[in-house]
Amino acid sequence: MEFHNKKPKAILFFFPFFGYSGSEIMLFEFLKGLDRSKFVPYLYLFEKGSLIQELPSDITYFLPYKKTNTIKDWVIRKSIRKKNENHLIHQLKSIQKKIGPCLWYLNTIAINPKVYEIANYLNVKIVTHVHELPYAYTWFPKQYLKNILTYSNHCVVCSKAVQNSFGDIGFSNTSVVHNFIDTDKIKNSLKDQPISREGLGIQRDEFIWLISGHTNYWKGIQYLPEILKQIGTEKMRIIWVGRELDNAFCYYIKLLLDEKYPGKVIFAGSQTDNYYKYFAISDGFLILSLQESFSLVALEATYFNLPIVSFEYGAAQEILANTSAQIIDSFDINCFIQAMKKIMQIQKIGAKKELNQNISSYKSKQIARFNQVIEELVG
Repeated sequence: MEFHNKKPKAILFFFPFFGYSGSEIMLFEFLKGLDRSKFVPYLYLFEKGSLIQELPSDITYFLPYKKTNTIKDWVIRKSIRKKNENHLIHQLKSIQKKIGPCLWYLNTIAINPKVYEIANYLNVKIVTHVHELPYAYTWFPKQYLKNILTYSNHCVVCSKAVQNSFGDIGFSNTSVVHNFIDTDKIKNSLKDQPISREGLGIQRDEFIWLISGHTNYWKGIQYLPEILKQIGTEKMRIIWVGRELDNAFCYYIKLLLDEKYPGKVIFAGSQTDNYYKYFAISDGFLILSLQESFSLVALEATYFNLPIVSFEYGAAQEILANTSAQIIDSFDINCFIQAMKKIMQIQKIGAKKELNQNISSYKSKQIARFNQVIEELVG
């Protein structure tokens, strides 16, 4: 498709929260790599989330009328109420008329399903970026998924696993664009003061297994007691980096670990500046997840050349292809532990690891792929 001497085409991207969740950060990174000679991105944000502080000044965004706190929008809202009209319909019709986007690009299943009906009414092409596998659908009313399937002209998906899940229910208009990690940011974050084993109370001869993610059932926290029951006497520690959920289930698991295996698991909590420093001091990486649509942490661990033991969480064979990762096809924790033992026998503790440069080129390849898909969809 030739774009020479043509005015860049507007695209309206929808974000449900615009916060630091994996799916929103990922589309934001793709947006920053959008070919601006061909496309002009506009954003509709249902919430003015924390990502707003990183938004380039040349990208225009819209907020719902009630979120702007401007006199002009207050007057508009009052006028809409008098006419007994819907605020969202009125605003999106106004935006469509003002900037004339050639398509609406909706990010994640969390987008208000009403948007699909409005786009259909306005005869606007709809593209949905799907980051979820079926387990995530349990958090949403059926209309969220139903409108994606009914009104989307196309879906961009983060893995073949997601593509297959849609194909299984008869939706085939999909394109796979893999997620990526920003290795330049990782290298910059490692320049500051490093984390030491000693500072964490870990001996030099103890093997460190790292886990990253929220401390919940889907991430596999329930497997920790059995792992420690079988190999807890080994010179080994587990560090879990990620938000600690304040629920009774996680509280129970932590009480159990403290009672039977005190000090064996370090819950480091959410990390920002120090996040990748935990990768730098670790000897191996565990993915205990029951289901993941992609798993950025798999790429992160691969970048640090950490030996990986992972359940087949849905996309493991796809994302960890061409690595030495030990992938357990069943959710047999005994097989998982045996794979851990084998790695602990051969992996040198505290060995300096060279960063995997193959992962460094992954970002540019996926951004190029994203632009290719957008060009094809614009037509």
